[in-house]
Amino acid sequence: MMSRRGTRRLAIAVAALLLASLGALYLVTPALEQHMTFKPRLYDPARPWTLPANAQDVFFDTDDGVRLHGWFYTAAEPTNGLTVLYFHGNTGTIADIAGDARYLQARGFNVFTIDYRGYGRSAGTSASEATLRNDGLAAWRHLMRIGIKPDNVVLWGTSLGSVPAAELATLSPCAALVLLAPVASARKQAHDMLPWLPDPLLFGMRSGLDNEGRIARARCKVFIVHSEGDRTVRFPHGQAVFAAAREPKRFLALPGRAHVLPLADDRTYAREILEFLNSPRG
Repeated sequence: MMSRRGTRRLAIAVAALLLASLGALYLVTPALEQHMTFKPRLYDPARPWTLPANAQDVFFDTDDGVRLHGWFYTAAEPTNGLTVLYFHGNTGTIADIAGDARYLQARGFNVFTIDYRGYGRSAGTSASEATLRNDGLAAWRHLMRIGIKPDNVVLWGTSLGSVPAAELATLSPCAALVLLAPVASARKQAHDMLPWLPDPLLFGMRSGLDNEGRIARARCKVFIVHSEGDRTVRFPHGQAVFAAAREPKRFLALPGRAHVLPLADDRTYAREILEFLNSPRG
C-alpha cells in the first residue's frame, strides 16, 4: 500500500503533468485557431482563371502593406445603383463565387469580390481576425476611392465572410447586410468543432469572430440565411445572430444540410434576397 507521502507526491506529479499539458495546449491554441479558421488556396498559374465577362482585375493595398486581388463586375443594364461587396468563406476563392457574382451582376448590381491575404492571387498570410478586418477595410476603401457611396453598398458575407461584412456594417452606413450561414462567435464554433476542448483554453484565442455581439450596431437592414441541417456552421449560430440584430431584419431558414447554396441553385432564397434588397425597408 502506498504511504501518505507517496500518495501526495503522486497527486502533485499528476497535477503538474495536467497543468503542463493545459499550458502546452494554451500555447498552441492560436495555431490551432488559425488552422480551423483559414483554409487558403493559392492561385495556380498552371490552371489560369478566366476573367468573367464585364469584370476587371483589381489590385489594392491594405493599411499594413499587403497587396490584395479582386474582381469588379460592372452591372448589367438596367442597373439598380447598388454595389455588392462580397466576402467568401474560409475555403474558397473569388473564382469559386464567380457564379454568384454573375447572378447578381445580371440583375443590375455591381459586384466586388476579393480574396483575403494568402488566398488566390492575394499576397500575405491570413492569421487572425485582425488580418481579416484589415482586408475588409481595404476593400471598402477601394470602393470609396472609385466613387461608390457608402449608402449604395450591400455588404455580403458567406460563412467566415460574415465577420468582415458584419464589422463593416457597424463602421459606416450601408444599403444592406446579407449574411449566409454566419458564425455567431469563435468560441461557439470551437465548442461545436472541438467539444472536448476545456473552456479556459478558449481565452488563448486571438479572434472573437463575434457577429452575435456586434450585429446590433449594424447601420443598415439585415438579411440572414441559414440551413437547418448545416454541419459546418450550425443553425443556432444564424438564429443567435438574427436574435441580436435590430429591425429591420429578416431570417430565412432553409431545409437540408447544405452549408451554402449557390444563388442560381436555389431560386427561392435568391428571389427573397433580391426582394429584400430592392425594398426600401426590407
